[in-house]
Amino acid sequence: MSKKPATKKAASKKKTTAAKKTAATEQAAPAAQRKQKAAKPPGSDVSLAVGDAAPAFDLPADGGGRHSTSSLAGRRFVLYFYPRDNTPGCTTEAMEFTALASEFAQLGVVVIGVSTDSLESHAKFRAKHSLGVELLADTEYAASLAYGAWGSKLLYGKPVVGMIRTTFVVGPSGKIEAKYLVRKAAGHAAAVLADLRTQLDASPVDPPAPIVTQAAPAADEDDLLDGPQTDEDDEPEGEAIDEIRESTEEGEHDDQDELADDNA
Repeated sequence: MSKKPATKKAASKKKTTAAKKTAATEQAAPAAQRKQKAAKPPGSDVSLAVGDAAPAFDLPADGGGRHSTSSLAGRRFVLYFYPRDNTPGCTTEAMEFTALASEFAQLGVVVIGVSTDSLESHAKFRAKHSLGVELLADTEYAASLAYGAWGSKLLYGKPVVGMIRTTFVVGPSGKIEAKYLVRKAAGHAAAVLADLRTQLDASPVDPPAPIVTQAAPAADEDDLLDGPQTDEDDEPEGEAIDEIRESTEEGEHDDQDELADDNA
């Protein structure tokens, strides 16, 4: 008689455990599906140069509508690819382009940012920092691959595939007038504006030489310590973060904002 209550209790415990496992499985399924949809492509081997025709793109903007090479035909525009919304370097870059937006407009230049973040992410990014530049969602990686901005690089000495912070100036003819491999976000917008002024102020009788690719300067302490990430999703987990910590002295740091995307 004394064993029956124990048997009922054990059976109840088994049912509870089974129910928890079922719930956990159901919760894990959507997460697995999301991860599968977000699978990253291998790096692009495209290497565009000044004078090349700008690859075609057609992407949605967070403010509504779309931007494409067709809609921008005949206009000069800055197309800057950045790793991720709301990370330190990307926020600095977007805010500096925003601060100079009116000066770019005076030159007849449109400034457009591109990342693989969603439109919803872009909208939050814009609202949080009162951004005044267009943000396009390249969630299928099409433009990033076509422009060679999604590719292989070193992160703390480790080879990874991710967004390479790159800026292009495309002229009214549809050809690339300048290309920048951006080593440090701070000051980049001002450098692009200064180069454009030099180019556009030059005498038409003696046109300026094409702006060459901006070389990446050597790493310094500010590049390695570009500020904390804004939330835990920006930090890699498990073995990935351990590898980064172990390798901080092994090689050149490429972009702090890629910690999550490249190593999660």
